[in-house]
Amino acid sequence: MRDQKLVVCNDATKRQLLSFVERLDVSKPIEFSFKPFKARRSLSANALYWKWVSIMVTHFNSKGAKYTAEFLHDCLKALFLGYKDIPDNKLDIPPQLKDSRTLNTADFCRFMEQVEAWAIERGCFLPRPEDSAYEKYLQGVR
Repeated sequence: MRDQKLVVCNDATKRQLLSFVERLDVSKPIEFSFKPFKARRSLSANALYWKWVSIMVTHFNSKGAKYTAEFLHDCLKALFLGYKDIPDNKLDIPPQLKDSRTLNTADFCRFMEQVEAWAIERGCFLPRPEDSAYEKYLQGVR
């Protein structure tokens, strides 16, 4: 049996889970774990973010910088997401940049708000398509 994932969000998916459990072959132990569902960021917000990074790289490089998209992405993560400690008693691992891939939709959009404000303060104006997940998030917050 391979790993399976089911998000239980209504009575129908709850019945689906119960039906699955009832059909299990318990001749071999099976491990279950449950956690609250956390929506991941949308693909449209991700695409817009990377478009922004490209625009910022072009903007800053036209003023003499020599940035790459990955370098600027890491700088933005350091500025707005920070670092996480890696707990390990045996190795001395320095804190690592937090990963934007693990952010849920709301947290990723808040990160984008910070990036947008930071870019504008530096004279780099970023597009906000009306149909983007980011713009829809902002409309819902206001």
